[in-house]
Amino acid sequence: PPSSAPPPVPSVAASPASPGADGSLPELLNAVNGKGMLMRGSLVKEGGSVKYKLSVENKTQAPLSGFALQINKNAFGLTSVGTFLEGQSVMPGQGTTTLLPMTVAAERIDVKPLPNTSGGAALQVAVKNNQNVAYFNDELPLPSVIEQGWDMPQGDYLSQWQSMAVDKQSIREVTGVPCANVDAIVDALKGAGVCLVARRAMPNNTTALYMAAKSVAAQVMLMELQVTASTCRVTARSAVANLAALFAITVDRHLHTSLASSSSSAPATIAAAPAAPAAAPSAGGNVDLLGLF
Repeated sequence: PPSSAPPPVPSVAASPASPGADGSLPELLNAVNGKGMLMRGSLVKEGGSVKYKLSVENKTQAPLSGFALQINKNAFGLTSVGTFLEGQSVMPGQGTTTLLPMTVAAERIDVKPLPNTSGGAALQVAVKNNQNVAYFNDELPLPSVIEQGWDMPQGDYLSQWQSMAVDKQSIREVTGVPCANVDAIVDALKGAGVCLVARRAMPNNTTALYMAAKSVAAQVMLMELQVTASTCRVTARSAVANLAALFAITVDRHLHTSLASSSSSAPATIAAAPAAPAAAPSAGGNVDLLGLF
């Protein structure tokens, strides 16, 4: 069933970062769970490549060394390249920050069902040092898992939507963000790599956005957004089982990150958008979607 609660957003630790650490990154592992090792980090895109920006702080009374990091199988097959902080030691009260290159490995792709309570945490990470082993979960920011510059023709969108089974569909209500400015929603998603296929004005001051994305693992994900002045309903589909739910949650979180800080919302506008394609029969019995084209 649709979820009305917004997904959790990682919080940045309130305590000041140790020298050498990046205190602007979200906290992934507190010093208690990390047995004296505090970690912050986030997946980022640099030069078109996915990297894991990670910061380690030593809250123990002895040097930390012998680092190793392992990422479990995940929906996009993301895994680290090379070694983590090889040959480095972090002294007590100090920190260090590194960019760990990432790659996509087909054998590491595993799209699991998300529990109802999930906020989209999709990376399970183990980190070892000379004292202990610790574990944490991390989220996948939308821009880090979407192929930039990809586009989809309207005809391809229609045929692919129709070919995707309804049982692989996920519906999510995005709440707690300003929705009246449709252009801001489009810009936020396009900035993450999601392409706008078509846009159409609907009755009751509703705008329908038809959008598509291809992941860094070449998985195609489609969605329709029905946007009113106060709500945004995401209906996502993918040919890959369980991927639509993760896509919908990741879109929800990205809109919160991009739009929640807006102090005001401008009226929705319909101009300067791709024309909607000719009417097509609805697929999978969902008359609310392709019947709008």
